[in-house]
Amino acid sequence: MACDITAGRNDSNCLDSLGGIKAIYIGNYEKGMFADATISEVGGVAGQEITAFTTGGYDVFKYELRGTNNIDEANTKDINAGTSIFEASGTITLKKQDATTQAQMVLLSKGRPQIIAEGYDGSFRIFGIKNGVDVTVNTASGADMNEFNGYTLTLASKEDNLAYFVDSSLIGAGNAAFDVQANS
Repeated sequence: MACDITAGRNDSNCLDSLGGIKAIYIGNYEKGMFADATISEVGGVAGQEITAFTTGGYDVFKYELRGTNNIDEANTKDINAGTSIFEASGTITLKKQDATTQAQMVLLSKGRPQIIAEGYDGSFRIFGIKNGVDVTVNTASGADMNEFNGYTLTLASKEDNLAYFVDSSLIGAGNAAFDVQANS
């Protein structure tokens, strides 16, 4: 049966796990991206890591992050309907408001991009590869000089799979499958 598990997992005694998001890479929605992806097979099971693209050349824009930023996924099942989906939700904070960033935030709120999250553990995962990510943008000025001034992005997506891992060699400037554009 296609949904039978094929492996277990040992828990490590090492305390070397890292959480948190170091950066996000945002790209405009590309409808055929999933069909273009090569997803590795692990132990005879449909894989969970994108290792290549047939064409690639997807432009992404890097947003470096500091502080508390997260994207979590929850599995929603309906036995009566026979469905199981994964809902991603997250909060990203971008410090300091300026006209250039604000112009991009307005565009972001009107689109449904695909977003790659780079974890502090060195992993890359793509959210919204099939359906895109809904982004809500809020601003805060702070009530006092030492309070947060910037943008808070709320992310939401629904997919039929957890966010796929992306091989790090696919992300870079120039000829990479995900071509990181220069920041202005």
